[in-house]
Amino acid sequence: MPRGISLTEFQKGQAIAYINDGKTILEITGILKIGKSAISEFLKNPDAHGKREKTGRPRKLTPKEQRNSDSLKKEGLASLLRSVNLDLPI
Repeated sequence: MPRGISLTEFQKGQAIAYINDGKTILEITGILKIGKSAISEFLKNPDAHGKREKTGRPRKLTPKEQRNSDSLKKEGLASLLRSVNLDLPI
């Protein structure tokens, strides 16, 4: 399900100021031209708004396994180059 647009810093500040002035969420949505669910969700937890971690397919290798794999690849390439150099006639 797609996410809606995030509130700008200016809109966040305005929403907080209007709530502190005693305006209702419906009045704020009319003033800011933003959906009431966006305003109410922001006001429930302003610090976490727009900071949800992106989901996606998990990696198959951990960072440590990836480093080990990379080092093995480099060692394999180096040993291959050494064997090629040894087989050449001088």
